Amino acid sequence: AVTAYRLHFELPQAALIRMHVSADERYLFYVDGQIVGRGPERGSDRIWFYESYGLSFAAGKHTLVALVWQLGESAPLAQVGLAGGFLLEAEEPYDALLSTKFAAWESKPVDGIRFEMPADVQRMAWFVEPTQITDGARYPWGIERGEGEGWEAVTSRREDVAFPFGIYAAHVFQPAS
Repeated sequence: AVTAYRLHFELPQAALIRMHVSADERYLFYVDGQIVGRGPERGSDRIWFYESYGLSFAAGKHTLVALVWQLGESAPLAQVGLAGGFLLEAEEPYDALLSTKFAAWESKPVDGIRFEMPADVQRMAWFVEPTQITDGARYPWGIERGEGEGWEAVTSRREDVAFPFGIYAAHVFQPAS
């Protein structure tokens, strides 16, 4: 599955904003329709990576969008996926305005993309991943700019809720190299 996440926001003045981004399993990150990053690096079930971006914004309205791939059972063995989702943490003073744990992010499924394994997958190496097939007639063109209908409020997930009981979060974050 591919899921899109978006956030519309407005800045009263120009700003340089530092933010940290990750997803389960992979993401493309757009600012005002322009791709600015992709990730995260491959890690493991105990070390999950995030990328950091220092982005300059002019005063005015902006849109952040992330397209997140979740390959699940179709993923190559070198690709770990635990619980699909997207995370953005902005540094102060923009945390409440932009971070996924505070801001009014929205999401929607991305139609027109499917994945198929190669025909003779039993004879392929362990790192072989599925082929992405994009149906241009069904694909929501303009989604990287946050356009289109069907966006819904995101449900937040807090992985560290059981930490006091000795149960650790599924994603233990590390800065990407």
